[in-house]
Amino acid sequence: ERTQQTLLGLYKGGLQEQQVSAVHVSAQIREQEFGNFQTVGLHEAARAEQAVVGRFYYRRPNAESSADVYDRVAAFWDELTMDILPRQTEKCGSCLIVTHGLTMRLALMKVFQWSVETFETVWNVGNCHHVTLRKDMGKLSYKLCAESSFPAEVPWATRPITIVFRSRSASKATEDKLRLLKQFKSSRDWDILKEDREVLFDA
Repeated sequence: ERTQQTLLGLYKGGLQEQQVSAVHVSAQIREQEFGNFQTVGLHEAARAEQAVVGRFYYRRPNAESSADVYDRVAAFWDELTMDILPRQTEKCGSCLIVTHGLTMRLALMKVFQWSVETFETVWNVGNCHHVTLRKDMGKLSYKLCAESSFPAEVPWATRPITIVFRSRSASKATEDKLRLLKQFKSSRDWDILKEDREVLFDA
């Protein structure tokens, strides 16, 4: 429902309906099914288990894992590129996919053949943000186009690190890096990343 509301918002915001040659609604790129968390303590237990198993493979009770969602997203992408688009009677210059944050990351995983480890480092984009892919006809592939995305950047990717000091007094370069890290953690950007993590990476 939220993605349909977003599409209607695009129409109201300036996207002309006459620019749209076809609309296809697919259940394959619906939101991840999170299960039933009404039992007290179940959500916290699931989060603890997820931290051990990993976000990609962990399946919550009566729910889907990211691996489950990947299977249907990959099937959607194959159907889109090999069936839906080729049989359009009008030539399409662009294809707009309105979907959810996790689904977007899994689509990128499919297109760029990311490993599970790479997928788990990438953050969701913000609400109403978009990622643009352009065809590279020379390589017969897609490439991320940051300048046509919003915001104009590639998706965030981070990996947990542990800092071990060799001595009790850090070098000036290390102190400068730690100072910048503290500034980032106190900024609004860090708050947005934490909010995304708390909703299990679903935008």
